[in-house]
Amino acid sequence: MFIWFGNGYVMFRYPPFCFRRSESNGKWHGFQGSVKKPLTISELLKNFKNLPSLPQILLRLIDALNDEAVSLETVSRIISKDPSLCAKVMRLAHSPFVGMGNRIKTIDQAVIYLGIDVIKNLAISASVIQVFRRPEYRSLVELNQFWFHSFTCAVIARKIARKIAYGYPEEAFLCGLLHDIGKLILVVNFPKEFSSLVPSPITPLTYPANAEETIGISHSQAGAYIIESWKLKTLMADAVLYHHEALKKIEEAFPLVKIVYSANLLFHAGHGASHPEGFAPLGVLLDLSPVECDEILLSARSEVMDVAQSFEIDISPYIQAPESGVASEPLNTRDSIHDRLIDRVESISMMNGTLQSLLTADSLSSILKVVEKGASILFDVAEVCFFLLDVEKNILIGTAAPEGDGKKEAVNGLVIKADSQSAIARALIQQKMTDTFDADLSGELSIIDEQLIRLIGEEGLFCVPMLAGKEPVGVMVMGVSEELKNSLLSLSRKVTMLVNQAAIALRMEREKEARIRIIKSERLDASAQTARKVIHEVNNPLGIIKNYIKILGLKLPEKHPAQDELKIISEEIDRVKLIMMNLSQFSKPAVGSPELLDVNEMLAGFLSVIEKSMMMLSGVELRFIPDETLPKIFSVKNNIKQALLNLVKNSVEAMGEGGRISISTRALNAAGKPISGEAAEDAESVEIRVQDNGPGLPDPIKTHIFEPFYSTKEGEHAGLGLAIANSTIHEIGGGITWSSDKKSGARFSIILPVSVRPRK
Repeated sequence: MFIWFGNGYVMFRYPPFCFRRSESNGKWHGFQGSVKKPLTISELLKNFKNLPSLPQILLRLIDALNDEAVSLETVSRIISKDPSLCAKVMRLAHSPFVGMGNRIKTIDQAVIYLGIDVIKNLAISASVIQVFRRPEYRSLVELNQFWFHSFTCAVIARKIARKIAYGYPEEAFLCGLLHDIGKLILVVNFPKEFSSLVPSPITPLTYPANAEETIGISHSQAGAYIIESWKLKTLMADAVLYHHEALKKIEEAFPLVKIVYSANLLFHAGHGASHPEGFAPLGVLLDLSPVECDEILLSARSEVMDVAQSFEIDISPYIQAPESGVASEPLNTRDSIHDRLIDRVESISMMNGTLQSLLTADSLSSILKVVEKGASILFDVAEVCFFLLDVEKNILIGTAAPEGDGKKEAVNGLVIKADSQSAIARALIQQKMTDTFDADLSGELSIIDEQLIRLIGEEGLFCVPMLAGKEPVGVMVMGVSEELKNSLLSLSRKVTMLVNQAAIALRMEREKEARIRIIKSERLDASAQTARKVIHEVNNPLGIIKNYIKILGLKLPEKHPAQDELKIISEEIDRVKLIMMNLSQFSKPAVGSPELLDVNEMLAGFLSVIEKSMMMLSGVELRFIPDETLPKIFSVKNNIKQALLNLVKNSVEAMGEGGRISISTRALNAAGKPISGEAAEDAESVEIRVQDNGPGLPDPIKTHIFEPFYSTKEGEHAGLGLAIANSTIHEIGGGITWSSDKKSGARFSIILPVSVRPRK
């Protein structure tokens, strides 16, 4: 088909006829002739993409597409039940997006080439458009009756094709389904013209043909144009174009045109009670007897009724409807179906927002927080916690989203055996939703379930397995009332979708963390190899320096004040040698021998060296505030010095242009509270606090604070300082805590037990 526009003109090849829109009243007027300037038909039929579909079929399609196990064949069968969806899918299949040219001639082929994801987007888009344009469509078109006519003609066309041995019965079916698509196209594009002529919703039998005269284009021409735009090397466009032509012209047409023409005739001949005299044209066109026609019609009607029942489409008003076609579906029935579609679209919109947030979540805690928020918004569930699977130990470990209340935080760290009788474990083993309500009534509630119910403070638990494909990740546990449990069961498909998407996000996060650990290990190994190459060369000058220090000490009097400083320098050189040796085993640093230490004395000597070497150049003031009652501890001196040096160096670099660093010590009791004086003798641990008045820690580093090679600083900073400090203190049984504030700066506290055995 070729169409030309220009200065308000349009010409169709089917037949060669021109139309011109009047400037005075905007109406189209036809005349024989031609025009010179070409444009596109999209100016006239700009809304043919947004044709309405039966909401029942849209609902079934969306439900099917949300099932991960759905087959393309199932999707194709659903789409093939609706003319508008077929038109949209075929149009998309023949767009440059797919680039398959004219090789796609059936819905099955189109669905295969487009794939589930594209079809899902198309279905959701169609649903959204239909929801927001619902009043207009409902007042203009009786969709159920339009579907009944189109689908019945499609089934009849396929049966006729098989009866006469036509080689492409599915092509005949698609063509029969789309033969009246032009009516929807025109109604959508010219609603005012149609609403002024028909007071009630339009049906195929009450369609006002005189509206086409006002518009200047027939529904046959509009439908043929749409099919022709797919550039198929078939006669489908012709079959649609000629389905209302005179019988005498059709006698000389090709088989597909005859089949679609006959299917439409047979539908109208059999509308209401069968009319054998209406079957006569089929004898002329296809040599079909009245008996054969009646068999085809009855068989097609039975098939259509089965499909209608399956899709909950009420066609009872049309089966024995009068020729006037006045019968229509009760308005309240249509309202109910549209309300279900609206509800589904709203759920999809909200669900998509949650799923989008899951895609951007970058940590375990943020993923759990998104899921908890999604459960609250989508399902009105306030109490949510998670039990994540440790495959190696075969246990479920309780985990709550951050910033939760005390009840949910208490779940953190709780362990449940994955093969226990708890409803949580059963959800994982059986891979289906479980709850505690039936077990509670029968008295078979496990102790674990009872404890969790009391902890969460709800009537019962609703447990949903978290599955990434077929791989179990954990269980999402919701504290619910029995009423809310029943509501969740009715929304089980949506609940499963949310939870399984969360499971996929958690699995991806675990895989990311595993890759990061591998990369870090490889980087550490590479660092160790490099270190081994330089250790030998570095030890030589260090040995020379230490010898000169010893010679210098011999030259000075034994009680010269510099002797103490030379001793400290010599000790630091020994520590440098130990650090160099440890570099070759950085991933598993060596631990020195524990000894009885006076922490204050050790820090005083160490800080005097730091002050003269590091502070003078940086302009940073160093203060040491010791607790004189601090008890001695049994620990490893070099580990403490190394950690402290890295913390101080980190603070100096953070302050840049000067500032103040305060280092203080104090004793702590078993509860971690500071004690002093005589009470300090009973201390369980000591604290070395490093406080600066700088700008505080940058936000990006806070979640990666002790990760090696993670740094926000530029230049030669490797991002190892805090990681080294943390690992060296951890190796001797201690720990490091921290806090940060833009006003008061950063604070790191080294906590060391008074007596400890180094960790293996």
